[in-house]
Amino acid sequence: MEQTKIAIFNGGKIRKTWHKGEWWYPLKDVATAITETSDPKGYNKDLRARTRNMELLRQWKKIGIPVTTQTKRGPKKFNCANVAGLLFYVEFIPRKEKVKEFKNWLAKNSKEK
Repeated sequence: MEQTKIAIFNGGKIRKTWHKGEWWYPLKDVATAITETSDPKGYNKDLRARTRNMELLRQWKKIGIPVTTQTKRGPKKFNCANVAGLLFYVEFIPRKEKVKEFKNWLAKNSKEK
């Protein structure tokens, strides 16, 4: 059974779901926590649109997979990434200081079960 927990980064809540033997994080939660955007879906769409390199665009399709995550209103599917996918994903976010903080947070947070 998949288990969802809440982790805190910079005061923002990031859900994480234990799926296939590792933690998976909703991309919308990560975008919101790093950029403080109020429109994470639009932010992620714009981020992909700025990616001109075709190889990178192919990689984008491998990052986010739908993972059932528990929410207050019950289970819901979100596009999620594992640690390797998140490390690739955050490289496209222009807020480099926050990205560096997030990578350090992720290294610590992804180890606990």
